[in-house]
Amino acid sequence: MSSPISFGGFAQLNFRAPLNAVVRQERLLDQSQSYLNAKSTEYASLATKIADLEAAVKKLATSEAFGGRTVANANKTALTVIPGTTATLGTYDIVVNEIARAQVTASDSTHSDKDATTVATGGTLTIGGKVVTIGSGVTLQGLSDAINATSGIGVTATIVSPAAGSYQLVLTGTDTGAAKSFLVSNSLTGGSAPVTFVDSDSDGTSGDTASDNAVQATDAQVVVNNVSFVSSTNTLTSAIPSATLTLLTKDSGSPVAVTIGEDAASTKALVDDFVTAFAALEQYTDEQIASAGAGNKGTLGHDPLVRSLMSDIRGVLTSSYSVGGAYRYLSEVGIGFDGAGDLTFTEATFDTARATAPSDIQKLFVSGAGRDGAFTALHDRLERYTQAGGLLPAAQRRHDAQVDRLSDRITTLEDRLAIRRTVLKREFIATDLATTALNQSATSLSALTGQFRLF
Repeated sequence: MSSPISFGGFAQLNFRAPLNAVVRQERLLDQSQSYLNAKSTEYASLATKIADLEAAVKKLATSEAFGGRTVANANKTALTVIPGTTATLGTYDIVVNEIARAQVTASDSTHSDKDATTVATGGTLTIGGKVVTIGSGVTLQGLSDAINATSGIGVTATIVSPAAGSYQLVLTGTDTGAAKSFLVSNSLTGGSAPVTFVDSDSDGTSGDTASDNAVQATDAQVVVNNVSFVSSTNTLTSAIPSATLTLLTKDSGSPVAVTIGEDAASTKALVDDFVTAFAALEQYTDEQIASAGAGNKGTLGHDPLVRSLMSDIRGVLTSSYSVGGAYRYLSEVGIGFDGAGDLTFTEATFDTARATAPSDIQKLFVSGAGRDGAFTALHDRLERYTQAGGLLPAAQRRHDAQVDRLSDRITTLEDRLAIRRTVLKREFIATDLATTALNQSATSLSALTGQFRLF
């Protein structure tokens, strides 16, 4: 007896298998995109590490790296000295014969109040050639206000009270120096208590003799290592090369010894910063290489840029430099690689080198006329990687372009998948319907076959 017809195999079709096969392709691209995004992050981290190193190198590639200065001042109440980075080293004997002062001229008239009694009803008060005109009655305070409201008058008017119930007008020059002295010509009129000023020589002008003034306008006069200097202010920038000298008190009988020395600690601190920045970069690149070796595709370990960068840096640090001094290698001043390959800074070696030939360390570090310093050379080498159009920005641009292309591919594939998914569903539904119809037809045929056997 023959078996009944059956199309059950079609009913067992796996509708998801074809779709999953297509989706797997999309997932592979997504995974590649994930790796590329991880690399983008690593490029940014690498750029930061290099920038930190470059900043540390730049500080050692200038003469200012050796500009640290110390000051030993025998009398800080008499004067102060602030050295610049290129201040000349040595000891300076300083004698302050006079300090710069602003003129102070006070009224010799005293008043019982400052804001009630009229001191003038008209006239003028000429101060340093500037005219203050009074058009109506003013008190002592009103006169002071009128003076201060006059543009460019060169003085400040104040009211002092030397004793209870006693007030005086005081004029103080706004600038120090003999050239900033001023004359007072008093032509004020009226008032129940007129303002007057001392006129020792009775020439109608106050302030033209020392006895007219509470403080005479003077220039600063100072002697530094037997060289005399005159200044309208108490701050001098030319008495000690590349240093600021500020005079505080006059004491012509007591020379003040000031010693400016080199501060090696500041230079060593800059070297320490450099070694730290290099160690951070080296650790980062080592980790990237190790991670890539372990199969991580989202690192820069296989990027030749990383290896060439570290090779270039090491090459510069171990090169010989003919700078015309006692030192040709950085290792001779304490900067070198140990047995494990780590960069180290031996301060004792640096101190010995500085004690032997301090200026030659600067020659080794910094480029000068006809010579290339080690840190100047390293800074130039790093710029090849970091400057616009340099190796690192170029690598980042190529990587970004790759990310963009992959993103475009994923977008295109997603659009195609959406269409393909719809088509496949339609085909699978049609197949399912056809299979069902065939099975129904097979059932009918089986029944018909049974009827024929009856005959």
